[in-house]
Amino acid sequence: MNEHNLIYPLLEDIAQFMGIKKDSEETKEIFIFRILYSYAGFLMLQSVADISEDSNKTSIEHIKSRTFKSVKALCSMLNPISSDYNSPFYVLQLIDDLYDTYIRSGFIYHSSRHVEFAKSKTISAYNLIFYRGQSVTTSANQWIASGSGYVGYNEAPPHNLEDLKSAFCLPKVTIIEKWQTTQLNAKWRLADFHSRVSFLKTQYPYYGGYWVKRADKTGTISLMKTESNPSDYFLYRYKKGTLEVSDLPEWEKADFGIRNLMVACLASSKTLPSIEFQDLATLAAIKLGYVLPPREMTFYKLYSWPLLFNNTNSIFRPRFMQKDVFTVFQSLMKGIGYQFKEGVLL
Repeated sequence: MNEHNLIYPLLEDIAQFMGIKKDSEETKEIFIFRILYSYAGFLMLQSVADISEDSNKTSIEHIKSRTFKSVKALCSMLNPISSDYNSPFYVLQLIDDLYDTYIRSGFIYHSSRHVEFAKSKTISAYNLIFYRGQSVTTSANQWIASGSGYVGYNEAPPHNLEDLKSAFCLPKVTIIEKWQTTQLNAKWRLADFHSRVSFLKTQYPYYGGYWVKRADKTGTISLMKTESNPSDYFLYRYKKGTLEVSDLPEWEKADFGIRNLMVACLASSKTLPSIEFQDLATLAAIKLGYVLPPREMTFYKLYSWPLLFNNTNSIFRPRFMQKDVFTVFQSLMKGIGYQFKEGVLL
């Protein structure tokens, strides 16, 4: 890292340990943040292995507290680069985001306010081995970091992505097929609501929000929601000028699951924005055009780096992936039905 004018020996050691190399097209500031981000994730996983004397388990509070102290100490070295590194709020934001990603991706799980590692697992896909679970903390030098995820290289690469899909519970059918099945299962009734409702926005641009007050009255099947708290979601259509709705299963709506149907609906009408990307030397920059469903979003966040320390949970700013990981991510997403568009993001 000396050739990149980095004067922090500790960061040099961390980068080498994590297998993180500077891309010729990224700035020194972004590179330093990528090191910090990946190392914060590794420190969090290490803290899961700590055992309380009282319960032989690790508490959520311990994991977050230990990670905070370690990351804050590292950030104190980086104040000359940006005053943002002096903000406890941004450190806490980073830690909360990492913790949520590790929980959702199956690295760790919690119960009764205690956290444990999930069963260690390795999954081969293309030329990569994806590591998950406690093995990451005991198999140093076998992997490199991509975001807060970990991959190694496979000498006999399989091209089947099914094991990876299963490991991360990614869809086994395309989003178009998902929408077709949802429509076939619809049971229509006349709408009878006593609260205000909104309708899925199905035309560009989407940056102003995903829901609008005006319904599509052409007869096309789409999505609507009540503006109650919490919202409820339905299929809707106009038939002979009358609003009809169909109830959706609870499991389709829970934990942001409605996003599966949102992207499926837009893909069916050919109005789902493409995922933009830019190939760099060793990285790929990626920018989402629309919010992803929870499982796809978890995979995306796990294996990518945010652009900014002061906005680690932003999903619409560009993020970075190791280029080999992006090849797998792109293949996975195309197989599900997402479109990609190459452009200039940086």
